[in-house]
Amino acid sequence: MLENWMLEGWDQKVFTVKQERPGAKMAITHYKVLKELKNNTLVEVQLKTGRKHQIRVHMAEMGCPIVGDFKYGANNKVKRRIRLHAYYFSFNHPVTRQPLEFKTQMPKGFLTLGESDEHYKW
Repeated sequence: MLENWMLEGWDQKVFTVKQERPGAKMAITHYKVLKELKNNTLVEVQLKTGRKHQIRVHMAEMGCPIVGDFKYGANNKVKRRIRLHAYYFSFNHPVTRQPLEFKTQMPKGFLTLGESDEHYKW
């Protein structure tokens, strides 16, 4: 589990701070390693809070930036989009308070690292 205070800087980049201070918000992330590869790791993340860039910041501060996330420390060895995928999402409807759940499959090619898997221009 990762738990710390997050603060947004003037440049809209989010970072952690050691203790509560004005503007900082508590961020709690649970993660589990699903598969370790030679140079990458597939993780499952469960958010207890929903802070801006929370997953990106927490992974980067552990020394494991998300592949393609150049803003938060990934190298440019593999040029690709950031691969974050929400396969399950739930919350209570803000008006009716009814629980809502959404599930989706991982997109085809999500786990491959070749540039041919990217369908956009740099």
